[in-house]
Amino acid sequence: MPLPGTHLALVGTISLTLPSLISIYHTNLGLSSPLIPFSRIYDTLHFTYQPRPKFKLLSRKESIVGHLFHHVDIAHWFGNTYAILSSGYFLDLGLIKTLVLIIGGGVTGAVTHILEWTIKTGPIPIPLVQSEPEPTSLLSDIVTDAQNLFTSIFTTTAPAPLRTPERLLPPSTYSLCGASAAAYALTGAEIAAILWAVKEAWGRKGRSRIGDRDRVRKLIVVALGRLVAVVAQVVASMEPGRRDGPLIIGHGAHLGGFLFGFIVMGFWQARRWI
Repeated sequence: MPLPGTHLALVGTISLTLPSLISIYHTNLGLSSPLIPFSRIYDTLHFTYQPRPKFKLLSRKESIVGHLFHHVDIAHWFGNTYAILSSGYFLDLGLIKTLVLIIGGGVTGAVTHILEWTIKTGPIPIPLVQSEPEPTSLLSDIVTDAQNLFTSIFTTTAPAPLRTPERLLPPSTYSLCGASAAAYALTGAEIAAILWAVKEAWGRKGRSRIGDRDRVRKLIVVALGRLVAVVAQVVASMEPGRRDGPLIIGHGAHLGGFLFGFIVMGFWQARRWI
């Protein structure tokens, strides 16, 4: 059984993503109006900024946390929800530490997203949409087709302006939403926890050595089992944001979230706070 605090943190986080998800599908659900006005979603639940020539935040300040609780469509939401619940319950860190990873990973992801596009755009702002789409791999095509199939089964056609809010923004403006960085933070923490447990068991000496070897074997089995889950989490959370051109994936945000979770968990383990 998970700790009550872990359950509260995870269920609470997922619950906070539902109002905006219901809002973008309010017509599909037979509602006369969205639970959250679209203007507020753009202003508070999208982290929107211009990286060049000087950084300028175009959304509200609270959007650096608020963007975690909005997703572009149900496939985006489902992938992140699966990853957060899978890693969160595996770690079972309680209320405070789970929220530190979720919120800290999201904020760190926003910062590294800014760094990514500040570097990519260079001194002179350039349009994000390329004249020719980049070639895709067979794996990415398979993932995209699977997501499209999932979307079509559940009749998940969201209003076009909300699926692509960047249509309303200048080409050199970027908008981030979704809990992917938080999901990657939990995944990074999960990997750090497994590696630390293996290191601790393998590094002990004395009479417990044989028992520790058995523990290492068990941990390796657990690690292999979790590896399958982690790969599935990564694939699921790669549902991108959208523009009129190529699909956009927040690689910088994902990397920032992962590193945050990995480093923080390593620190907690080293300080014996876990």
